[in-house]
Amino acid sequence: MLRAEKNSDKMENKLKMFEIATTKYNEIADMIEKIYDNSLQNISKSKVMKEYDLFIQCILLKIANENNNTSNEELEFIKKLARYKNYLKSNEDLLKCANECLATVPVFIHLLVKDENKDLNVKKFFNNLLRIIICLSNLDEEVAKEEMMIAIKSLDTIIDYFNINDVLYL
Repeated sequence: MLRAEKNSDKMENKLKMFEIATTKYNEIADMIEKIYDNSLQNISKSKVMKEYDLFIQCILLKIANENNNTSNEELEFIKKLARYKNYLKSNEDLLKCANECLATVPVFIHLLVKDENKDLNVKKFFNNLLRIIICLSNLDEEVAKEEMMIAIKSLDTIIDYFNINDVLYL
């Protein structure tokens, strides 16, 4: 009986983590879409939002693969989170391009920074992204220091971009 309760608690925790991550993911997506709609762009909204999915999936997969062993739960979490396009057909393929993807500043980040409310937008983005990362890391009920270090390292490019553009992100 005690084991069943423990498994039930773990499942409940995983569902709660996914619900929180989905809410935060959608808050970021909605903010990007709103900013996109209020700006003149030469790139399609669909492409911008797919790029958002790619960015999120790359960073989460790098974190999940911290110990070179991505669990099925982590892969499902990442796949289900995608709203525009699931790039996770093969985690090996995505891992190969993750470093390249995270080494460039995505268009949606440029949109956040060019908006008149850039500081507020970037703070919301960063706060929500960190919560998504913590939710993924917490699937095993333990947020590992190594996972957070990978997250920070993976965000170096956009943090540098924020700093260059005098944007407050924390």
